[in-house]
Amino acid sequence: MQAPISRCKKSSFSASFIAALESSIHRAKSIAEMADIFISPSEFLIEKFVEAGYDRSRFEKLSYFIDSTMEENRKTLGYALYAGRLSMEKGVDVLIRAWQDMSSTRRLLIAGTGPEEFALREAAKGFTNIEFLGFVEPEKLSEIRRGAEFTIIPSICWDNFPISVMESLADGVPVLGSNIGGIPEMVEDGVNGLLFEPGNSEELARKAQKFFENPEFLENLGIQAREIAREKFSSKNHLEKLISIYKKAKNSA
Repeated sequence: MQAPISRCKKSSFSASFIAALESSIHRAKSIAEMADIFISPSEFLIEKFVEAGYDRSRFEKLSYFIDSTMEENRKTLGYALYAGRLSMEKGVDVLIRAWQDMSSTRRLLIAGTGPEEFALREAAKGFTNIEFLGFVEPEKLSEIRRGAEFTIIPSICWDNFPISVMESLADGVPVLGSNIGGIPEMVEDGVNGLLFEPGNSEELARKAQKFFENPEFLENLGIQAREIAREKFSSKNHLEKLISIYKKAKNSA
């Protein structure tokens, strides 16, 4: 199994991303003193700027927000869902390998498009329990997500604050996510989902199997997922925190 970080470093995407980030940081340095406070959706991103030489005290964490209108009791339909870009850094190939290693016939739905779509479809050929949906309109995707037993975020490169995680938790759908980037700030292991080592298809398969074989455990995670999302990601809390940040910036000016 190839180490995920090595794969990221070898990819043109990651090289471009890192170069762009460094360039942005250098440009920002010249105007950094003009800002009183920097706002970040995750502690992960803040730490990266601190590592680049920024003062930690000038950063405030403010997550994005979402308010779910879904009914409390949802009906699950026996499948797991990945929804996102089909590109190398998202680790969908790891997910497919995990599903192929499982002894279960449980369905995996993969929604989205991207540069790796053809290769991923080829890798999944012959496995009738892996279904590619292609691009799905947001309203329809919400319906599919709410019918999932759980969603999977198999990223092998830094993921700052995945909107798909927030949407899943707000709908009371537990998340099986890579322990990388900002994901572990959103997914509390054993509370609203489970975490696995990035790139580790064996661990992913094992924990997916655990979800499917323990419906009561999965249901409890879903209940807690919704409650935590209401606490962390509500528009009301977001607005209150944003106002407090503005007040802090005004007082420090």
